[in-house]
Amino acid sequence: MAIVQILFLLAFPLAALQLAARNKFFNIIGPVVLCYIGGILFTLIPGMDVATGISKTVSEAVIPLAIPLLLFSLNFMAWLRFARSAVISFSLALVSVVVMSIAGFYVLGGTVENPAEVSGMLIGVYTGGTPNMAALGTILGVPEDTYLLMQTSDVVLGGIYLLLLLSVGRRVARLFLRPFSDTAENAGNVGNAEPGLEEAAIAGLNWSDLPPILQAFGLSALIVVVSAGFGFGLSGLFGSKDIFVPLVMLGLTACAIFASFYAWVRGLRGSYESGEYLILIFCVAMGSLVNPASLFSAGQQFLVYCGFVMIGAIVLHMFLGWLFRLDADTMLVASTAAIYGPPFVPAICDALRNRQLLISGLTTGLVGYAVGTPLGWLVTKFLGG
Repeated sequence: MAIVQILFLLAFPLAALQLAARNKFFNIIGPVVLCYIGGILFTLIPGMDVATGISKTVSEAVIPLAIPLLLFSLNFMAWLRFARSAVISFSLALVSVVVMSIAGFYVLGGTVENPAEVSGMLIGVYTGGTPNMAALGTILGVPEDTYLLMQTSDVVLGGIYLLLLLSVGRRVARLFLRPFSDTAENAGNVGNAEPGLEEAAIAGLNWSDLPPILQAFGLSALIVVVSAGFGFGLSGLFGSKDIFVPLVMLGLTACAIFASFYAWVRGLRGSYESGEYLILIFCVAMGSLVNPASLFSAGQQFLVYCGFVMIGAIVLHMFLGWLFRLDADTMLVASTAAIYGPPFVPAICDALRNRQLLISGLTTGLVGYAVGTPLGWLVTKFLGG
């Protein structure tokens, strides 16, 4: 049974990616949601005795390895130099989710356990997605039940918002935001200008790309070891085990960003896709830990809390975009990158018929991976968590 479980955790993400690539309906749902559903359905197979220890170990192991892989292909300097509107729009998204998460703590904090941690994790998930929420859940020591209820609430609310984005999002946004125009400020997204994300990170892969993928995995593993040593040394120096995980996450992010300044690292084909694959493994593992009965009996308050933060952050983000006179397409892509992370950006760009914002959207989503975890941790500590 243990071997079957491990094989399922490794193989189902590949199946989810194939389903999303070959079927329009599954593509709308997305691989992340498919993997959560797959993990839950796995527990319902008759005679299947899921070993929670295996799923927990896998979920805790893949996140540190995935974060550097997701950040290697990011070119910070090019993104900051060219994508002015994207920088402003994504910054407004960060401000919006921080404001609404703090507001949620004071308005609804009495309805859930660990409200400071919940607000911090919501900042993480709405500034880059699942990797940030997973990292913060580990850093803050959030109980599994709380994490799973939050994740399920996010999937429900996120699914509704995604359908709106894919259908009427642009028409609604253009009621108060100006149309997109290809001006000099968007030069970084088109033409021969240096993009914010290396082309190798978004091109199709084949077996010949295995060597660079292995190099990326090796570099990521080295960063994990260095970051663990950094965390172990400083936590021992200060005599506090509580700061070990935050220090490791800080080390992972800093080392990965530093590595991304080297062109050969950014050009490692398949590094981003490899990180995404590990995130999908995490999603399957977390889904296999879900207790469906508990979701229906105790999840309503988390749905309300997440809805307050998410909907409030979206409305505030769009209002700030109107104040800063930003265009509708840039705002919608930035909102997608913040709430869902990079994997959903191409679908939104297709729905908007605006491929010029693809690079900025992918890049802002990757920046969200980098800043969401420390930002969520800081707000949690500010709120007394």
